[in-house]
Amino acid sequence: MLGVPGAEEGLGGSGFVGLPSGSGFEGVSLGPELAGVPSGPEDEGMPLGPDLAGAGDSGRGVPGFDEVQRRLAGFERRVVPVTDGLRRAAVTVCVLDGAGGLPYAVLIRRAPRGRNAGQWALPGGRVEDGEEPVRAGLRELEEEVGVSGVRVAGVLDDFVTESGFVITPVVAFGGAQRPVPDPREVASVHLVALEAFLRPGVPRWRGGLLQMPLGPGIVIHAPTGAILWQFAEVALRGRELRVFDVEQPHWTRT
Repeated sequence: MLGVPGAEEGLGGSGFVGLPSGSGFEGVSLGPELAGVPSGPEDEGMPLGPDLAGAGDSGRGVPGFDEVQRRLAGFERRVVPVTDGLRRAAVTVCVLDGAGGLPYAVLIRRAPRGRNAGQWALPGGRVEDGEEPVRAGLRELEEEVGVSGVRVAGVLDDFVTESGFVITPVVAFGGAQRPVPDPREVASVHLVALEAFLRPGVPRWRGGLLQMPLGPGIVIHAPTGAILWQFAEVALRGRELRVFDVEQPHWTRT
């Protein structure tokens, strides 16, 4: 388990952003409510635009596994050595398919207890002794949301957090699986259409801080927001982007 904080506001119980009827994800358990969990800065609201119903197999211009794998293979990632005072961790940006192959990324909110309680995050956690970061990211993905047997497309830059972690972000595709949160670690699972990462106004900056506004009540800051921004630019757009210098909010430093 590794909490990488973001802003906090609820989704009105839906748990899905840009998810059209018949997507194949209806009824996914969202887990317990987070009543009493303190909030971060509020989302100012962002229209979601039209549903993705009727889009092609990869959504509206969103690349599939082969193209993402090709882009990440050509991306010279930044590797950060773990020195004294740092701990290695891994997260997974996992893409799942609904009906018709419409692609969604898996986000979670941490359980209302433990480290970074109630915060937005990617499935992930600490790398065990002797464990490779990619294997750790996939292990945590399975443990936290029950998604396994994924195809790894590649790896993004290591990101050093103010709280002392070197995070390795793994990008993986899991097909038409249905994520199920482990309630001991995950309060809820949220599926965000990949198209949301490419909309105008994503990312944005408020008070010098990066924000990824991915839907009503979903505003994600660094470190998770920085990782998702690089995912959007490198994997989805095919552009070069480094995010190691993105400022992290004060609430991520504990």
